[in-house]
Amino acid sequence: MKTCVMGRTPSVRSKVAGALVAFGLLGGGPSAQAAGALMACPLGLGEMTFFPALTHTPQEASVSTAINYGACWARRSLTRTSATASLENSVPAALCDAAPSLAPVRLTLKWENGETSVLELTYEGTEVQGMTTVATFSGPVVEGRFQGASATQAWAYSTQELANACQAPDGLARAAALVGLSIE
Repeated sequence: MKTCVMGRTPSVRSKVAGALVAFGLLGGGPSAQAAGALMACPLGLGEMTFFPALTHTPQEASVSTAINYGACWARRSLTRTSATASLENSVPAALCDAAPSLAPVRLTLKWENGETSVLELTYEGTEVQGMTTVATFSGPVVEGRFQGASATQAWAYSTQELANACQAPDGLARAAALVGLSIE
């Protein structure tokens, strides 16, 4: 049995990165600091694995999520850092078409200096802009580094790859995306 896997290519990565910056959801480097972000992580990579693979029929699914936020920039010190997050959860009525909304809403970021930040995010919606599908989440940092600040996270997928995987007979087993995070 073969399941469909959604991957990323450099051309998709470039287009998605441009879309994230264009949406104004994410910043990078000094421009993000000028806009008031305490921390900006504009080009992270995220992956969600679904078991069983998602189809158009609602089913309980296990969702394993891993995010590497890559290069993050702190406003006050202009220093570069990085963070990771991973989580496993169960979704009672998961559908392939809703895959972008299944990113975790409570997650613990592990910063490279050993500190953590716990985010409680709310799914804000999904917007399709041509070749890019962007799911946005926002909410407070409830514990650890940056406690009390607001966070916005966006997952940007290839619209065509999501559509192709959802149309495959065996469904969507894995979805990869660029992930951006801004903490203000």
